[in-house]
Amino acid sequence: MDSDRAYLEAYLNLGCLLSECGRHDEAIGVWRTALLENPDHHLLHFNLSVALEDSGRLEQSLIAYRRSIELKQDFADAHFNAARIHEELGQQTHAIRHYNA
Repeated sequence: MDSDRAYLEAYLNLGCLLSECGRHDEAIGVWRTALLENPDHHLLHFNLSVALEDSGRLEQSLIAYRRSIELKQDFADAHFNAARIHEELGQQTHAIRHYNA
Protein backbone atom coordinates (compact mmCIF):
# COMPACT_ATOMS: atom_id res chain seq x y z
CA MET A 1 0.00 0.00 0.00
CA ASP A 2 1.43 3.40 -0.91
CA SER A 3 1.66 6.11 1.74
CA ASP A 4 -1.13 8.23 0.23
CA ARG A 5 -3.55 5.30 0.44
CA ALA A 6 -2.37 4.54 3.99
CA TYR A 7 -3.10 8.12 5.06
CA LEU A 8 -6.50 7.97 3.44
CA GLU A 9 -7.33 4.75 5.32
CA ALA A 10 -6.11 6.33 8.56
CA TYR A 11 -8.35 9.36 8.04
CA LEU A 12 -11.33 7.16 7.21
CA ASN A 13 -10.78 4.94 10.26
CA LEU A 14 -10.10 7.78 12.70
CA GLY A 15 -13.18 9.68 11.55
CA CYS A 16 -15.33 6.57 11.91
CA LEU A 17 -14.06 5.90 15.42
CA LEU A 18 -14.71 9.48 16.49
CA SER A 19 -18.16 9.49 14.95
CA GLU A 20 -19.10 6.18 16.56
CA CYS A 21 -18.13 7.68 19.95
CA GLY A 22 -20.47 10.62 19.31
CA ARG A 23 -17.59 13.02 18.68
CA HIS A 24 -19.11 14.26 15.45
CA ASP A 25 -17.40 17.65 15.32
CA GLU A 26 -13.99 16.00 15.62
CA ALA A 27 -14.91 13.46 12.94
CA ILE A 28 -16.06 16.30 10.68
CA GLY A 29 -12.70 17.99 11.19
CA VAL A 30 -10.80 14.81 10.33
CA TRP A 31 -12.78 14.23 7.15
CA ARG A 32 -12.52 17.86 6.06
CA THR A 33 -8.75 17.67 6.52
CA ALA A 34 -8.66 14.45 4.49
CA LEU A 35 -10.71 16.10 1.75
CA LEU A 36 -8.06 18.78 1.34
CA GLU A 37 -5.74 16.04 0.07
CA ASN A 38 -8.42 13.78 -1.48
CA PRO A 39 -11.17 16.11 -2.77
CA ASP A 40 -12.56 13.54 -5.20
CA HIS A 41 -12.99 10.62 -2.82
CA HIS A 42 -16.71 9.79 -2.64
CA LEU A 43 -16.47 7.92 0.66
CA LEU A 44 -14.91 10.87 2.47
CA HIS A 45 -17.80 13.07 1.33
CA PHE A 46 -20.26 10.37 2.37
CA ASN A 47 -18.75 9.97 5.84
CA LEU A 48 -18.67 13.74 6.26
CA SER A 49 -22.36 13.79 5.29
CA VAL A 50 -23.26 11.21 7.92
CA ALA A 51 -21.44 13.10 10.67
CA LEU A 52 -23.06 16.38 9.62
CA GLU A 53 -26.45 14.69 9.63
CA ASP A 54 -25.82 13.15 13.05
CA SER A 55 -24.90 16.59 14.39
CA GLY A 56 -28.15 18.09 13.04
CA ARG A 57 -26.66 20.06 10.13
CA LEU A 58 -29.02 18.72 7.50
CA GLU A 59 -28.47 21.30 4.77
CA GLN A 60 -24.68 20.91 4.99
CA SER A 61 -25.14 17.16 5.02
CA LEU A 62 -27.14 17.31 1.79
CA ILE A 63 -24.38 19.30 0.11
CA ALA A 64 -21.84 16.62 1.03
CA TYR A 65 -24.20 13.82 -0.08
CA ARG A 66 -24.64 15.59 -3.42
CA ARG A 67 -20.88 15.73 -3.90
CA SER A 68 -20.52 12.06 -2.99
CA ILE A 69 -23.19 11.19 -5.56
CA GLU A 70 -21.54 13.39 -8.21
CA LEU A 71 -18.36 11.37 -7.72
CA LYS A 72 -20.09 7.98 -7.66
CA GLN A 73 -23.53 8.25 -9.23
CA ASP A 74 -24.62 4.72 -8.34
CA PHE A 75 -23.78 5.07 -4.62
CA ALA A 76 -27.04 3.71 -3.20
CA ASP A 77 -26.32 4.56 0.44
CA ALA A 78 -25.75 8.22 -0.41
CA HIS A 79 -28.97 8.37 -2.44
CA PHE A 80 -30.93 6.70 0.35
CA ASN A 81 -29.59 9.00 3.07
CA ALA A 82 -30.14 12.09 0.93
CA ALA A 83 -33.71 10.93 0.27
CA ARG A 84 -34.37 10.58 4.01
CA ILE A 85 -33.14 14.12 4.67
CA HIS A 86 -35.19 15.56 1.81
CA GLU A 87 -38.20 13.73 3.23
CA GLU A 88 -37.53 15.13 6.70
CA LEU A 89 -37.30 18.62 5.22
CA GLY A 90 -40.61 18.16 3.38
CA GLN A 91 -38.97 18.05 -0.05
CA GLN A 92 -40.86 15.04 -1.38
CA THR A 93 -39.94 15.45 -5.06
CA HIS A 94 -36.22 15.43 -4.26
CA ALA A 95 -36.72 12.49 -1.91
CA ILE A 96 -38.50 10.45 -4.57
CA ARG A 97 -35.75 11.17 -7.11
CA HIS A 98 -33.11 9.84 -4.74
CA TYR A 99 -35.18 6.82 -3.73
CA ASN A 100 -35.62 5.98 -7.42
CA ALA A 101 -31.90 6.38 -8.09
